[in-house]
Amino acid sequence: MNKKAVLGIVIVAVVVIGTLTVWHFLKGPGSAGQEKVGLRLAWIPGATFAGDYVALQNGYWKDAGLEVSIHPGGFEHDAIKLVASGADTFGISSGPQILQARANGVPIVAIGAVFPQSPIGWVSKKDSGITKPQDFVGKKIGAQFGTHTEISLEALCGKLGIALDSFKRIPVKFDPRPFVAGAVDVLPVYIVDQPVDLEREGIALNIIDPGDYGMALAYGNLYFTTEETLRAKPELVKKFLAGAKRGWTFVHSNPEEAATILCKNAPELQKDAMLAKIKAILKFVMKGRKEYLGVFPMESAAWEQTREILSKYGDLKQAMDISGCFTNDYCK
Repeated sequence: MNKKAVLGIVIVAVVVIGTLTVWHFLKGPGSAGQEKVGLRLAWIPGATFAGDYVALQNGYWKDAGLEVSIHPGGFEHDAIKLVASGADTFGISSGPQILQARANGVPIVAIGAVFPQSPIGWVSKKDSGITKPQDFVGKKIGAQFGTHTEISLEALCGKLGIALDSFKRIPVKFDPRPFVAGAVDVLPVYIVDQPVDLEREGIALNIIDPGDYGMALAYGNLYFTTEETLRAKPELVKKFLAGAKRGWTFVHSNPEEAATILCKNAPELQKDAMLAKIKAILKFVMKGRKEYLGVFPMESAAWEQTREILSKYGDLKQAMDISGCFTNDYCK
């Protein structure tokens, strides 16, 4: 082989190597060979998903060999439907919604809980004198018909012997303005979220948590996937939950930095508001607990209680089997 031919081969090799190097740099470190995973949130980005954005930003999932994309949820992007269809691998929902989906034949399974109980509750203005469910009598109560918020209300009143016709239910959405304006006396809320916004506006509140009356629905912010994913890719599920757990553990130890990371990924959010909500979330999650687990294993008794509440006050089938609704095999 003459010198010109050798030189030509060297030049081609240098060009190829250089091109591959640039391509690798642009693609980003560690992306090669990683399995793509979609995570569908229960709602739009916010403090209740801080651990997920930390896991993404800090590379916890990437360390496990996963390339995770986080997609916002909401009315037009139902997490259960999108995961069940295969559009996303994992989703976030609540215990009542998982149970209802299973009762309707949707093969999804809860695999770990961020909130050991549902954060659904109610707020009233501090000077209203409404500090407990018994005070709802004769008042205007905001209602979100068709959601498990109303099931929670009906179950709570049933347990405490409060007649549902003793107060007026007025339809509301997630907008707090009717409450601020006085159109309703009591507003249903996520007690780790909306109260923070209202108090930041200078509105002092009473917070009514059904868990204080032994009527909490399990669970809040549940990770779930399909039966098929559990069968076909158990290691993928373990890796995903391990990354999520690292993310939430970081939030617990570094709430301010977690708020910064969240706002970096969702610039429309305000850091001080997100930090206040993260602190409220951690306080709520740690109520009655000494150890923070990040992603909590679930208990059959809590699922059984939720099934009983939904079957008594909702339209859930009493006889449905809860054993396939959840598994703790992947969040240990």
